[in-house]
Amino acid sequence: MKIKFEGQCPHCQESVSIIRDLPPDILKELRSNAPQSTIEGFMGTTNLIPQARGEEAVKTDAPVDLVWLKKSLNELQWDCKEYLKEKYKVEGTKISEQVKQLNPLQADEFTKEVKKRLEEIRSIDKMIKQEENN
Repeated sequence: MKIKFEGQCPHCQESVSIIRDLPPDILKELRSNAPQSTIEGFMGTTNLIPQARGEEAVKTDAPVDLVWLKKSLNELQWDCKEYLKEKYKVEGTKISEQVKQLNPLQADEFTKEVKKRLEEIRSIDKMIKQEENN
């Protein structure tokens, strides 16, 4: 079964529409707890889309917001291709190709790593600016 999310990106505020396969554990929980096929999400509405028998699962979008990721990696000046290859055993010559291979848990972990690095660099930048003003 697939899930479709439509809402607003928390990073760039653009409209987002994502279709992705549901992980088995989440699918099981939804079936047992949700009497309806619509789940109100934090930033939008998520609709379950039944997958036809024998239909191949197709990833239409990356599990990470690529616009936000590009901006973040530019700010960090971090070419994370080798990091992704080593940590998640993904292939590809472009970061966008590699990120599309991440499962939802890996994507979440990678997003947290980027956010952590952003916080660190911003904290350092803030300290430098404070020192310059003193």
